[in-house]
Formats: sequence, structure tokens, C-alpha cells
Amino acid sequence: RVCACARGRVEEDDEDFEDDDSDGEDSPSLARGRSRMGLVKSKQNSKLSVEELLEIREDILLELTPLPGFSESPWFRFQRWTGILELRIRTGLKQRRINLEPPVWPLFRDIDRSLTFEIFIACLIILNGGTLLMDLMYREDEQKPSSLPLLEGLFVLVFLLEWNIRIMSNSWAWVFDPMNAFDTFVVWVPGVLTTWILIPLDFDADVLRKISVLRVLRIGRIIRAFRIVPELASLWTFVCGMMSCMRLIFWMGVIISAILFIFAVGAREAIAKSTIFAEDDLVQSHFGDLGSSMFTLFQIMTFDSWSQIVRPILYRNVAAGAFFVFFIGIAGIVLMNLMTAVVLQQTIEKAEADAEAVAQKRRKQRLKIITQLYEIFMDLDEDRSGTLTREEFNRIVGDRRLVEVMGMLEIDLDELSEIFDILEENGSLTQEAFIRGALRMHGNAL
Repeated sequence: RVCACARGRVEEDDEDFEDDDSDGEDSPSLARGRSRMGLVKSKQNSKLSVEELLEIREDILLELTPLPGFSESPWFRFQRWTGILELRIRTGLKQRRINLEPPVWPLFRDIDRSLTFEIFIACLIILNGGTLLMDLMYREDEQKPSSLPLLEGLFVLVFLLEWNIRIMSNSWAWVFDPMNAFDTFVVWVPGVLTTWILIPLDFDADVLRKISVLRVLRIGRIIRAFRIVPELASLWTFVCGMMSCMRLIFWMGVIISAILFIFAVGAREAIAKSTIFAEDDLVQSHFGDLGSSMFTLFQIMTFDSWSQIVRPILYRNVAAGAFFVFFIGIAGIVLMNLMTAVVLQQTIEKAEADAEAVAQKRRKQRLKIITQLYEIFMDLDEDRSGTLTREEFNRIVGDRRLVEVMGMLEIDLDELSEIFDILEENGSLTQEAFIRGALRMHGNAL
């Protein structure tokens, strides 16, 4: 009943809000509400009770378990047997607590969520990448500047401090995000282990050199900047597009390998084993065995000095030209252009899917918020009058669900009393004014 009511209100509100936004200026009360709202951190008053923690745990478990009527997948059963499911539940519960409870270290939370801090770390990653490239420019027998090891140790120290700040702000659950797990590996293995432990101990040079190569992975941490810093959103989109093509590239490799294998076998039988080229060292070096034949055909497919290979063969056997024309037509022209078209099509579909996914995510978030606001209103409306008095509204402050909803709307809980003054009519607050007013005060984010 709640979901049906919320869905109906979502469709009506979408049209109404679009009309309201196009009317020009807001009413004085909404203008006042907008002026006092903004990107304000949601403040929580107390820790969650045991009952609330159990309720959150059940919500997380429902999100992870299959729907009723659907069988468990092998992957889900594996997670349940190995304890991964319980770890995911504990991690999700900890992340919810981080968002709902007051921070243990408020200073570290403010630093961690600061855009200035993210830009500062991104600049340090770029500078560290420059020092690593300078270090790679020197051979082992060359004397390196003494400043390079000092800078390397300084960068490791700063990145270790950054890692600790993020742990203090987000607890141990922060590590279980894939990107954060990569950060942790890069900071501790190529950073702390290599720079502060293995190098001072004069560890085996060969092993140390192989481990030191992992330091270059630190440059990959700049992807975090693409994801977090708004100014680099276009670069992050480009990186996501490349990552989404990994499966396509794999199947491209399979198809290309199959075509090269087929034509390599044909080249060995028709050219290398021919009596005309039996004593030709050039032909035997290019098509004498299966591996060299496939590599040569790959070179011809990519038009890399292909005429220097094909021309001497055509001088001695013109009929071989039909084989190479057929191969170049299929592999070099049709297949390569087809792969380019597929990549382009997938990129366009990815961009359209991203836009649609963002819109769908906003609709789902809007529906969830409206549903929660409706439930909160009905719970507080004890007399079922359809309106909230100030006394009933003041009881909302300690409600866990409101803390979560106001956090999603980025509305400060300290201003709830003023929100009532903005939205009330004749000393009471109607259900429609409560829901619509909360959404309008957040602006166009939803």
C-alpha cells in the first residue's frame, strides 16, 4: 500500500515539480528554505540501538539473498559456506553505522570528505609518478641523485598517513571496496614493504628489482581522482569506457587468433611446403612453422611492412597473390573495421545506458525517499488526522529512518524546527506538504 501510494505520488510530483520549476521564482517560504539548505553534512545525535542494528542487518541480508521463489546460485551458496556472505553483511552494517552514527574522529571525517584533500592527494600521485619515471631512466650501474630516495620515502610517508586518515574516518570496512583494496596493496607492498624494509635491509637485488616494479602501480591510484573529483568526470567516463571494452577485446583476440591459425595452416601448406619456396630462406623464416606463420600473417593484417614480405613471393608465384588478397580482405579490412564499428557501437550504448541508469537511479532514490517519508509521517501521526502538530513533528528528530533520509537529502537535522515553520499551514503540517517540501528543499538533485 505504501509503495503504491509512493509510486503514484512520484509520477504526479515529477510533473508538478517540472511545472513549478518553470514558473520562475519560488514562493517566499520555499526561497527561504532553499537559501538555508545546501551541501550540509547530516549530523546524528546518538548511536544506534541494538534493535536498530538488527533491523539494518535484516535489510542488508534481504538485499543479498535471492528473492522468494528463486533458487540460490552456486556463487551465493559458496559465499554462505565460506563465510563471505557474513563478511559482506558485517561490512555493509559497518558502512551503514558510519553513515548514521556520529563519527568517532570528526576531524578525520572532515578531511577525508574534503575535495581539497582529494585534489592534494591526486597532485602528489602525479608527482610521485614523475619521480618513479626519473628513477627508471637510470641504469643499475649509474649513480642516482640522492634526492630520489628521500622523495620516495616522503611520498610513502604521506600516502601512509592518507591511508590511516581514511581508515580512521571510515573504519576497516573501507578496505573492502575494490578501489580501496587496490590502494591498500599499493601503499603497503610497493610502498612500505619495498621502500622502508627491503631496500634498507639490502634484500636480494633480483627479487627487490621485481618487487620495485610494483611501485609503478601507484600511478594507477590517480584513477581515484577521475572518480571523485568533479572536474575530472569526463576522464573517468573515458576510463570506464575502456574498462567496459575488456571483455570485447578478449573475444576480439579469440576471433583474430582463430583466423590467423586457419590462414597460417594454409600458408604453410600452400607456400612454405611448395617446391618453389622449399629452398627459399626468407619464405621459410616467415612461414616455416606455425608460430612464425601466424606472426607474419598478423604483421600483414596490420599492414606493418607487409609489402616487403608479400612482394618477393609474388615475383616467384603469382598465384599466391589470391591467398594474400583473400586474407587481407577478411582480416585486414573487414575484420578490423568490423571491430572498430562494434567498439563504437558499444561506446554509444554505454553512454546511453549510463544516462538511463542515472535517471533510473534517481527515480528509485526518489521513490525510496518518498516511501520512507510517508512511513515516518504515518508513524508520527498518532491521531490519524493526516496532519502533524509541532509536538508530533518534534518526535521525528530521534528517528533513525529520518536521519538516513535527511542524509540522502543533505538536509541538516538541526534545522528541522525551522523546516516546520517554513512548511506549516495553520500550525500543522500536512502529509503532502511534508513530502513535497522535503524534496523541493533538496533542489534538483533528485
